[in-house]
Amino acid sequence: MPRFVVLQHDWPQLHWDLMLENGASLRTWRLAEVPCSGHPIALVRLPPHRSIYLDYEGTVSGNRGTVKRVLGGTYQPVPAPPGDAWFEFDLGGERWLGQITGPAADQEEGLVPEPPGHLVWRRAAGPSDCSPSNAEINTVPSGPDAESPQTSASPSIHPPGHHSMLPALPADRRSLPGTRIEIVRDGIPRGRVRVAVFDFDGTLSLIREGWPELMIPLMVEHLARAPRAEPRDQLGQRVEEFVMRLNGKPTIHQMIQLAEEIRARGGEPLAPMAYKQEFQERLLQRVHSRTRGLREGTVEAESLTVPGSLELLRALAGQGLELSLASGTDLVYVKQELEALGLQEFFGDRVYGAIDDDQSYSKQMIIDRLVAERQLGPGELLGFGDGFVEIQEVSRVGGIAVGVASDETHRVGVNDWKRNRLIEAGAELIVPDYRDLSPLLGHLALGGAVIS
Repeated sequence: MPRFVVLQHDWPQLHWDLMLENGASLRTWRLAEVPCSGHPIALVRLPPHRSIYLDYEGTVSGNRGTVKRVLGGTYQPVPAPPGDAWFEFDLGGERWLGQITGPAADQEEGLVPEPPGHLVWRRAAGPSDCSPSNAEINTVPSGPDAESPQTSASPSIHPPGHHSMLPALPADRRSLPGTRIEIVRDGIPRGRVRVAVFDFDGTLSLIREGWPELMIPLMVEHLARAPRAEPRDQLGQRVEEFVMRLNGKPTIHQMIQLAEEIRARGGEPLAPMAYKQEFQERLLQRVHSRTRGLREGTVEAESLTVPGSLELLRALAGQGLELSLASGTDLVYVKQELEALGLQEFFGDRVYGAIDDDQSYSKQMIIDRLVAERQLGPGELLGFGDGFVEIQEVSRVGGIAVGVASDETHRVGVNDWKRNRLIEAGAELIVPDYRDLSPLLGHLALGGAVIS
């Protein structure tokens, strides 16, 4: 039978390459995420690759990063509806079905470069999860003298169970069995939730992913002009500290802090609103490109959300919970981006955000209002957020705080910096995303069935 491999590739950004042996070459697709059972994954079809990659790990020539094998075995095509491509994969006795849909399923080279599509990956039989237990044992050679892979890779042997489809939690973290849901605190009230409140950026939406990379350099530029400014590397550390500490509050608060930092170094700051407008001009160039892609259908909404967001919202709404959203981003943009992602239906008019330089708005105010108006008791408010502020406020009022330690760039794994801050803020549970949805709902006594 022909062979296949999934390689993790860290250039130009982290992605995964699915490669299927096809004669002397490999049919190849670039995946946005590591394959995970039942979860549609955005992909594009690439030109055929050389078959040498079936047995290679190491550096890729031309300064194109490194590749690491995460999965391998044999496969065979299976009958599929017109326009789709279906394959059965054998991983040391475990059979999985991969369903590729969209233009990327076409084997013929078309006019569109890198035609897009989706992969749905699930067990052919048995329970669905994301961790094949009997992956093949691989002896990886030291790398051929190829133009693509370089010869610097060294032999490695992967024992059974080495290939994990999603990164597991470290052994010293207590989790729900078979999941990446970390239990921080025991004894949470279960089965009482009536209202759920969500942060937006980094909790549901990834449209603004990368915003610190724009805000921090901008602030360093302004601080460096102050008469008593430290070297830029020290300024960068100071700015990163207060930017992330104030994350979750309206953006104007970060700009107020910037003005205070400039003044403390002998400078004459602009009005905080001026800094906010400058930052928004830079950020909105990126945001508008992404929202335009969503509206035109060239970008899939799923690729710009924390994995499992839509399924989580459907499940909670299906349980009869009232859902609210409170963001530190300006309200006008929150509404636009929520609509672009197709998630506005879950929140109705219960969407809250900052308004220009109005400092009276806060997540504390929204949460206090929800508790008072809905007469919420302990355990009746469920909060999801990736920032210190919302987790702290949900915990303060006796709600159940789920910290979302999302890796916004790679969409897989735990962001440890976020995790540590969220635990400090009072999170009872830490999740990297919502892929482990049924166990999460079961732990909260909200019902284990995922509503699709």
